[in-house]
Amino acid sequence: MHHDSYYPVLLNLSGRTCIVIGGGIVAERKVLPLLEAGGSVSVIALSVTEHLRELWQENKITVINRAYEHGDLKGAFLVIAATDSSAVNKSVYEETRELAILADIVDEPSLCDFIVPSCIRRGPLIITVSTSGKSPCLSKKIRKDLEKIYSEAYGHFASLLGNMRERVQKEIPVPEKRKNFWETLMESNIPELLKEGKHREVEELIEEIFSHYKSEE
Repeated sequence: MHHDSYYPVLLNLSGRTCIVIGGGIVAERKVLPLLEAGGSVSVIALSVTEHLRELWQENKITVINRAYEHGDLKGAFLVIAATDSSAVNKSVYEETRELAILADIVDEPSLCDFIVPSCIRRGPLIITVSTSGKSPCLSKKIRKDLEKIYSEAYGHFASLLGNMRERVQKEIPVPEKRKNFWETLMESNIPELLKEGKHREVEELIEEIFSHYKSEE
C-alpha cells in the first residue's frame, strides 16, 4: 500500500523486459527513460503516438497493437500501466500481483510498487529528487536548482574519477593516503576547469596531487 517511506534504488534494466500498457503521451513519457536505461520495451496498446510508432519502425521497441489481455505480462521484470481506463489499469495491477512483478500504475499511488523520481543525468552521474509523491512540483523546482549547480562538467568529472580508480588502487596502496587523495581531488577546482575546457590543466593538477600522495612514504 501507499505510504511515505520509500527504499531509494537505481535499477539495472539492461536487457530486462519492461512492458508499458497504453500508447498515449503519458505512455510515451514512460517509455523513453526505460529505453535510455537499456530496457527491452514492449508497448501494448490499440493505438500509439507518432513518436512511439517511429521507435517501433526503428526496431527500438516492440508494439503489440491491441488492447491488454490477461496473460500479457508473463516474463516482464517491470510493468507500467498508463491507460486512461482505471478498470484496465486495475486488471494490469492484479496480474502483476499474481506474477510478483514491479508495477507502476499511473495516477493510482496506492497501486504503485515504485515511483520514478525527478532526475538529472550528467554522464554516469545521476542525481534524483523525490518528495515521495507528495509534490511533483517541488521535485521539479529542486531539480532545476540542482541543474544550475551541477553542470555537464560534473559528468566529465565523474567519468574521470571512474577511469582513475584502478591506477589509484595500484599507486597509492595505503588506504588512509588513498582516502586523502580522493578528498583532495574533491576539494579541487577540477569541475570549474573542465567547464572552461582546460583539460591540460586538469591533467597537470591530477599528476601534481598524485605525486604528493605517492612520494610520501
